[in-house]
Amino acid sequence: MTKKKFPAISGWNHRVVKRTVSLPGGGTEAVFAIHEVYYGTGAKRNVGHSWTENPVHPQGETLDELKRELTMMYQATLKPTLEEVRGTGQMKDRLVPVKSGRRVRSSRRFSNLRELMKT
Repeated sequence: MTKKKFPAISGWNHRVVKRTVSLPGGGTEAVFAIHEVYYGTGAKRNVGHSWTENPVHPQGETLDELKRELTMMYQATLKPTLEEVRGTGQMKDRLVPVKSGRRVRSSRRFSNLRELMKT
């Protein structure tokens, strides 16, 4: 049996990932969700080489941990959105920055969230 070599990980963060899903009646739809994205080392340290298969949900063992998790998820909406591109043949699935669309910007509607995080 051969051991599978896992790539070295230099870090991770929450990111918004856009996926295109197939609809039951045909056609496709874009879905945005927060995933954990893991980064490589060296020249690939800024490239998300792996990510969670399913979106992550906020949780914590204490209220403060939950608030920290929600803050990190909110911060993910301020970074460029990544799109999951399915590999074909020998190509692996990969994440690429979304070329169009706008990033969520901090505004008054998020001020209540920031105030909630302070308490």
